[in-house]
Amino acid sequence: MIDHSSLTTKGNNNSYLPNQTSLPGDEMLLKYFLSLPDQEREKKFAPPSSACRIVGRSPRTIQRWIEAGFIRAVYIVGRYQVELASLKEFVQQQSQEHIT
Repeated sequence: MIDHSSLTTKGNNNSYLPNQTSLPGDEMLLKYFLSLPDQEREKKFAPPSSACRIVGRSPRTIQRWIEAGFIRAVYIVGRYQVELASLKEFVQQQSQEHIT
């Protein structure tokens, strides 16, 4: 059986590292991530290296956005998986703010 207690999430202005307490919404994101079949998970989450190619930014920028809480991600076995819906929402929001 897998011990999920060390798995946490990152995003939405929360600071998380493995083994730290997460907020209920973040636990829900982690549970959602873990409940998805592999193919569905790959459609809804991506590692920062893939997320950076999607938006044309560096991997470090994606990491800073996660750390700042601008985008949501789950932290699994030492690596983040970015929730693509939150990445899309953040980029769209930034685009709208730049236009207006």
